[in-house]
Amino acid sequence: MTATLALVPLLSVLAGAAITYWLNVRARNRTRIEDIYHDAIAAIAVAAASREFIGQVGPWRGASNDEYDAFTSRMGREGNERYIKAVADARSAIARASAYAPELRRFYAETGGSEFDDALADEIIAAIRQALARRSHSRR
Repeated sequence: MTATLALVPLLSVLAGAAITYWLNVRARNRTRIEDIYHDAIAAIAVAAASREFIGQVGPWRGASNDEYDAFTSRMGREGNERYIKAVADARSAIARASAYAPELRRFYAETGGSEFDDALADEIIAAIRQALARRSHSRR
C-alpha cells in the first residue's frame, strides 16, 4: 500500500507536466503562425518603402564631376538593388503566409515586378490582418 501511495503523487506530477507541455506546444505553434503573418506585414511595408530611396545628392566641396557622377550612379544602383531584394523578401513572406491563408496566394503573383506600389501593399497588409483576425476569432 505504501508503494501505491508513493506512486500517486509521482503520477500526478507526470500528468501535470504532460498537460503543461501539450499546452505550451499548442501555444508555440499558434504564436509561430502569427509571427509568420507579422513578418509578412513587415516585409511588405519594407518593400513598399524601398521604392522611394535617395538617388541624388548635391555635389560636395572638393568632388570632381566624375566622382560626383560615380557616387550618384552608385546610389541609384544600390537603391534599386535594395528595392529588388525587399520585393523578393516580401514575396517569400507572402508565400509563407499563404500556407496558412490560401487567399493570399493571388498576391504572390501580383508582386513579381516593379509594380509593388503603396496601394498593393495596403491591400496585401489588409488581407493579412483579416487572416490574423479570423485566426484569433476562431481560437475563442
